[in-house]
Amino acid sequence: MIKVNNIKCKIDEKINKDMIAKKIHCHSNDIFSYEIEREALDARHDDIYHAIAELYPFLSTAFIKSAYNLKEEIANLYPDGLKLILLHRVNFREVEYLRKFCEIMLSHDYQINADEKKMIVDTFKMHTNEDGLILNDIFSVANQARLLCGDYEGYRVLTKEDF
Repeated sequence: MIKVNNIKCKIDEKINKDMIAKKIHCHSNDIFSYEIEREALDARHDDIYHAIAELYPFLSTAFIKSAYNLKEEIANLYPDGLKLILLHRVNFREVEYLRKFCEIMLSHDYQINADEKKMIVDTFKMHTNEDGLILNDIFSVANQARLLCGDYEGYRVLTKEDF
């Protein structure tokens, strides 16, 4: 029996028996057990979270982590090449910031539906999906909202079946 302590892998690489077998040049049936240290996984993602935070400085680490942790699920639900609409909702406390947010979103080819009485903006844009696009759009819209003292309430992905 042989014990392997460390295997180098890419940040987003799935870790399973097949991947391990490929790395150590054996058959996956030859691997009886493996263990993943949670700290190692967290450290791998800390670099990603830090890089995202540098690009989107108005987002909290908790927001970045919760959104980024959906990456695999999003990739499985929405394949590359799929036409979709990303709809975002943002709340504001001051009308000036709401209006400025709408102006900025319009200048980036988003459609908007703003309700100044309720202080809510729904903004959306049609995209052809590609790797990372949905998360990037969420981070971009949420960051812009936070910059203007808005609260990003969430997003919804609409596909052809929805419209």
